[in-house]
Amino acid sequence: MTPLDLQDCGGIPPTSGAALQPDTVTFTGIPADRVDDFWEQAEPLLWRAIILTGGDETLLSVKNDLRDGRRGLLAAFSVLSMDRMLMAVTTRLVPSGSGRVKCLIGHIGGDDMEKWLGFLPMIESYAREQGCVGMKIVGRKGWLRVLPDYEQTAVVMEKLFH
Repeated sequence: MTPLDLQDCGGIPPTSGAALQPDTVTFTGIPADRVDDFWEQAEPLLWRAIILTGGDETLLSVKNDLRDGRRGLLAAFSVLSMDRMLMAVTTRLVPSGSGRVKCLIGHIGGDDMEKWLGFLPMIESYAREQGCVGMKIVGRKGWLRVLPDYEQTAVVMEKLFH
């Protein structure tokens, strides 16, 4: 399967990242009914982010959420090798108690970050179209260095009982 097969399948439409050369990377949303077709490539890219949840999630639970449409899967592919996924990211629209909705980026991983880091404006645009008031990223502190438009608004701490 290549992203060209997805152009009329819904999800986030194929496009090029704003900060990238159009002939370098293409981004596409993977519809829920096509997750299995792309999971073999997405799984190794997402596993570290999923493992870092400290056991709160598993590869299988994330895959099931993607299949059931509770999360979205976005992927970046090299235009030079359309069958090679460079990046995978999971998203979810999360309502707050006040009814405001934010787009949550829960897991992201990939190779050749400099080629796909420009994906974020596309997800932000999609989130606005869905009525979201903002974005939320749960991840390691290092993301603050590469995402200067984002600010740290909270610190998540956990204590596990042994």
